[in-house]
Amino acid sequence: MVSSSGLDTNVFTNNTKPKQQVKKKPQQNLKKPAKLINTPVIDFICDNYDVVKEITEKLSNKFGTRMFQKKRSDIEAESKQIILDTLVEHNLMPIDNLKGIYLKYIYDNIFGLGNIQPLLDDPEVDEIMVKNWDCIYVEKHGKLQKTNVRFPNYDVAYAVVKKIIEPLNRNLDIAHPNVDAQLRDGSRLSATIPPLRANGEISITIRKFKETVEPLSYYQEKFNSSTPEMVQFIETAVKSRISIMVSGGTGSGKTTLLNACSFAIPNTERILTIEDTLELKLQQEHVEAYQTINENVEGKGAFTAQDLVKIALRKRPDRIIVGECRGGEFVEMLNAMNTGHAGSMSTVHSNSAKDFLDRAKLMILSNPSTAKLDSEAIYRLINSAINLVIQTNRFEDGSRRITSITEIVGYGQEGFNRLRQAGILGAKAAPNKDQLYLQDIFKFKQTGVDPKTGKVQGSFIATGYTPLCAEVMKEKGFNFPEGFFSKRVLLEVNKGGN
Repeated sequence: MVSSSGLDTNVFTNNTKPKQQVKKKPQQNLKKPAKLINTPVIDFICDNYDVVKEITEKLSNKFGTRMFQKKRSDIEAESKQIILDTLVEHNLMPIDNLKGIYLKYIYDNIFGLGNIQPLLDDPEVDEIMVKNWDCIYVEKHGKLQKTNVRFPNYDVAYAVVKKIIEPLNRNLDIAHPNVDAQLRDGSRLSATIPPLRANGEISITIRKFKETVEPLSYYQEKFNSSTPEMVQFIETAVKSRISIMVSGGTGSGKTTLLNACSFAIPNTERILTIEDTLELKLQQEHVEAYQTINENVEGKGAFTAQDLVKIALRKRPDRIIVGECRGGEFVEMLNAMNTGHAGSMSTVHSNSAKDFLDRAKLMILSNPSTAKLDSEAIYRLINSAINLVIQTNRFEDGSRRITSITEIVGYGQEGFNRLRQAGILGAKAAPNKDQLYLQDIFKFKQTGVDPKTGKVQGSFIATGYTPLCAEVMKEKGFNFPEGFFSKRVLLEVNKGGN
């Protein structure tokens, strides 16, 4: 019998029938699971996991601690015969032309992360989401997709998480039903078990680490994530030490965008990065990376992002880059930007530039040193430190785009006057003394969705506003051509299905 994947499903000499699986109610409105892994292989591993465990035990007895200390390729070469002999003992020997395929998956279960290892190895998969041991989704090209991948049972899925966290001295049990950790390659893991996870199920999410990063122009040219004008403006802003916040929702590409922006930082500068998990990959020569530490079992030894920003300020950085501001460390970032560290950057979780202001206010109030500041003091602090907010969004077709580049113009009457002089506010507009004024320089406006392709349609627009920071860039020796900021359509996306 030949499967749709092109593989013979009866590939073992004993030709035994697979174990009976518990039938589930069909799920509505779901496409047929994508065959990201050959189904016969998954069935073999799941139906014969006791044999896989036996092989693991034999190899452990033979190699001892050396088993996981040497390169996987060396162990594979030495252990191949043991695996094949064990399969023969159980009448499970695959036919010759499929030996390599099945051996790989056995190795994945011994040395890797089991049946999800091929998903980790797939460069097109950005995120792996284990809803339960027998239901696994991935994100590919920005879109959620159910797979045909599964674990043999709950215990195996749980063991995969334990394999990751035990070397890190982390726990996942009833007393600690949630754990966050980092894989060896930098990928981020979040796992949850009962009682936090309902119905006795396990949840595992792995956000894969991008080994390579690209400059802004790469994403613009390949994905229409922005326009050449927007790329030029951002790169010039970075070179001119304009302080930038990258804003966006979950999965919108904030860290990718921050990495791309960093390409424009001169190689002569000393940069300190601060992250919970190491995702930034700066290309400059003089970069020092710092990572937060969670408290130990005694509740001590923690170093927060706020702690690390304070430490970083004592190490003579030219710029500080915080992977994501979530709380009190935002105040330290603002202070750094105001005390000779202009050009520093970070990301924040918010859905628009305006939403960023609300988020920023909450973060400032969460810091004990600034918890009693009134709105005016808060907005003046933000205004004095941050120049630009770059908003990135993920759309329904999976695409990610820069949807606005916004300047923080000024507070109260000052901000109002600047926008009035720029012709943005009309004669009838009245100033708001309690408002921090923002103005879009470039933005993306969605106009629809192509009915044939499902791709988002829209236009990148220059609003006609010449930002104040352009004068700073000019002072640094960077000039924009005449008409660069003129109001016009810069690029139409997916018009006519293109």
